[in-house]
Amino acid sequence: MAATTRRAREQRRRRPPPRRGGSDLARRILIAVPAAAYAIAIVYFGGWVFTAGAVLLGWICLHELFRMYEPLHPVKLAGFAAAAGLAVAAQLGDERQVLMATAATFPAVFLLALAMPRHEDATVTDGMTITVFGAVWIGLAVAHAV
Repeated sequence: MAATTRRAREQRRRRPPPRRGGSDLARRILIAVPAAAYAIAIVYFGGWVFTAGAVLLGWICLHELFRMYEPLHPVKLAGFAAAAGLAVAAQLGDERQVLMATAATFPAVFLLALAMPRHEDATVTDGMTITVFGAVWIGLAVAHAV
């Protein structure tokens, strides 16, 4: 009994003190104010400025997605090019051009995946899968916004 109590006391001593974190409201406001100004500016100017601003936001989203799935080795260049291509197709055309840009994503991802160096921890198919997922999920949302 005494040994158990002694161990419990030692564990309590080794535990780090509880974190006394305050609110992160100030940090959120520091991010939200420039983000709101950015959104207002690209909507105000419209046209190609809006398209470029939406592509930039899409690239940021793709970067975060690809960073989360880095062990799968996504084909980043193909994903970023697909997002930009979908937005440009939406700006210059209509649904048909966006569909053609979506279809062009598949061979582009495949060819760029073949050009990438091989990794032993993930297959080429894994990287292509997450790339196509990101390009379609985020790229079509950007194209829809445009």
